[in-house]
Amino acid sequence: MVADVPHADTIFNLIFFIVLVSVLIQGSSLNLMAKLLRLIDNKEDLINEKSDTEELEYFEDQMLKLKITEYSSLAGKKISEVGFPEGTLITLINREGDYIHPNGKTEIYSDDKLLIMCKDKIKFFKYIEQLH
Repeated sequence: MVADVPHADTIFNLIFFIVLVSVLIQGSSLNLMAKLLRLIDNKEDLINEKSDTEELEYFEDQMLKLKITEYSSLAGKKISEVGFPEGTLITLINREGDYIHPNGKTEIYSDDKLLIMCKDKIKFFKYIEQLH
């Protein structure tokens, strides 16, 4: 077009149209062809699979929240030092709005909110009563 080639605008429009149609056809058929050629890995489907409601009800029944006060004997201890009853697991700590995935070395601070999963709530409540 800059070199004043005859019919340059028509050639430009034609090439633009061909490239646009080519991209649209290839882009829209890529997923279909990958499925036909069995190139798609379905592991993602396993991860995104929704849980059965029975499992959710089980977990809801096993989950507890425990707020650590400044007077709690748990404040200042590492999780490995606490000695929770068997079958008790601290799954998450909410500390000032941040969520921490704890391990045995994680220290518990006052004002932490612990999300705890436990198999035996009665045993856990007795343990908590002994701390006070």
